[in-house]
Amino acid sequence: MRQFGFIVMVLGALAASIAILRKRGADIKVPLWSKRTRRLAIVERLAVSPNSGLLLVRLDDRELLVASSASGCSILEERKLARGASA
Repeated sequence: MRQFGFIVMVLGALAASIAILRKRGADIKVPLWSKRTRRLAIVERLAVSPNSGLLLVRLDDRELLVASSASGCSILEERKLARGASA
């Protein structure tokens, strides 16, 4: 029973240390607590009419200009982002 208490105490101290470091701005990624990194994001949306629009979509290291309408979607342009660039 004493060993179990010691393990709980050590894990609690570790969790508290990580929380304090994160509050101070440390970029610590703990696999069990980390949020999943999203690969797909809508960077910008522009309504052209009530039923159509343009979307700038980021997918991994690419940006896509997509036209959407009631009849479907089309990729108008695709470009590769520079490494380390954020949208």
